[in-house]
Amino acid sequence: MELVVTAPRLLSLPPATLQSSQALARFASWSAGESLGQASEVAVLAALGMRGASIGALIARGAGIDVGADHWLVADPVSLVAGIDDVVVAARVEDADAAFVARAVGLLNAHFADDDVVVVAPHAERWLLRMRDAPHSTFTATDLAVGGSAYAHRPQGADARRFERYANEVQMLLHDAPENDARARNGLPPLNGLWWWDGPASAQPSSPTVRIDAYAGPGADGDLARGIALASDGDALPLGLRLEFADHRAALALVALPT
Repeated sequence: MELVVTAPRLLSLPPATLQSSQALARFASWSAGESLGQASEVAVLAALGMRGASIGALIARGAGIDVGADHWLVADPVSLVAGIDDVVVAARVEDADAAFVARAVGLLNAHFADDDVVVVAPHAERWLLRMRDAPHSTFTATDLAVGGSAYAHRPQGADARRFERYANEVQMLLHDAPENDARARNGLPPLNGLWWWDGPASAQPSSPTVRIDAYAGPGADGDLARGIALASDGDALPLGLRLEFADHRAALALVALPT
């Protein structure tokens, strides 16, 4: 029986916060304390023997979306800040209200109708891009790009210019959104961009060799874990239930940390 526990941003918590919870302190003690150098989602898939699987498709499936034969990218809403020579990926935007999200998705999908791509927002803090054809590019995960240059972290590959065009057009469409004026008045960063990404592609993505049960909280944070479980014919269960182990299964527990 193998148990994989993922607790994003665990070691970045203040020491006092870690010590206030016996469970968090124990999780921290198990960590090697080394930088992954890659997205945590990619590391989770590698630990479960699922290298090359589409993170976007797994998240979509965990959100209850029928992924069909389409291809999926993560499309995280972000705040972009223009500098003298470059644009900085300043922050993820995880607090947009439902009305703004719905209007933005409708606006973007009307604009991209001829490109045969669709923006889907199962949660305000994590959006997705559905495509008919497979992307021929490599991407940088949002968490690795935040705080850095958008140009330095731009897509690479045969159709990279396509995704750069999409990103530029998203910026133009969202730049003057009245909701961003309201966010500015309240001291909140604008939602003026989407950051496309997925894990490293593989010609033959690995599939789970055992059934994986996922224990995850509701919402976007648990979608990947649920998608992994469903892809392995395992069970997607609420975080907090007693973990039941079986010899033929692995378990993935996703711990949501205090912010």
